[in-house]
Amino acid sequence: MRALILIALLSLSAGSIFSQSPNNESPQATINAFFKASAAADDSTRQAIFSSIFLNDGQVNSVNQMERSAPSKLGTWETFLEESASFYTAYDLSFDEVERTINYYEDIASVRSLVYQTVAVKNSIVVEYEQFLWYTFDLIYQKNGWYISSVTWINAIESQPIDDALIQDTIWHTLKK
Repeated sequence: MRALILIALLSLSAGSIFSQSPNNESPQATINAFFKASAAADDSTRQAIFSSIFLNDGQVNSVNQMERSAPSKLGTWETFLEESASFYTAYDLSFDEVERTINYYEDIASVRSLVYQTVAVKNSIVVEYEQFLWYTFDLIYQKNGWYISSVTWINAIESQPIDDALIQDTIWHTLKK
């Protein structure tokens, strides 16, 4: 009887170990999980990971630069997943992180990341496009983990390349007095 109880307990704990959501014990782990989810091939994986790393009302802001304009989309992570479903159906994404900086203070963290993204036609080797993306994440520590409260990204364009986005003097906006 003891052996059966022990086997049952072991199988329960092994099952929970292997079925856990991505860990968010550190800002690094949370950001790694974000990129893993963003490159996931299926919606259910993306949904599961995002739900474990975003606050319930976590925000996603995507700025898509073109040569003369930069339309922006802002909404919750759930809205982002709904609105990007057709894009994920048509394309496979991969992300190669080039640089990352993390600043902490108590229970908040700010993460900046320069990423090289490749977008390929699904089930094909045809690359649709490649681009650099500049990400900024705001994270909050609560419920024993680091959660994304907001993420914003912008793509590089030829007239405004992201050569070294982590150097402050590359900011091209001027302050108006």
